[in-house]
Amino acid sequence: MWLNAFNASIHYVYFGTNQAAVAEATPMSSEYREKITSNGNVHYLRGSLEPGFTYYWRVDAEIDDETTYKGDVWSFQTEWQGTMDNRENEDIVF
Repeated sequence: MWLNAFNASIHYVYFGTNQAAVAEATPMSSEYREKITSNGNVHYLRGSLEPGFTYYWRVDAEIDDETTYKGDVWSFQTEWQGTMDNRENEDIVF
C-alpha cells in the first residue's frame, strides 16, 4: 500500500530480490508486476516468499502520457524459518 502521487491516476509496481534490478526496471522487465489504475494504491502478491530473503519494491506514478515519476526503492526482509521449505503464504499487501 502506498500514498498516490498528486494528480496521478496510474501507478506501476515493480518487485524483486535484486535492488539494482528493481531500481532500473521498466514495464518490459521481469520485476514489473502490475499497472494500477483508477487511483488504486494496493498490489497483492500471489504465491510465496522465501524465508530469510530481502525483497525490494518500487512504485512509479504516471501523471499523463508524457510524465512518469520514478519512485524510491523500498525493502523488507522475511523472517528466517530455519528451513527452506517452500510454503504457500497468504496474500501479502503492500
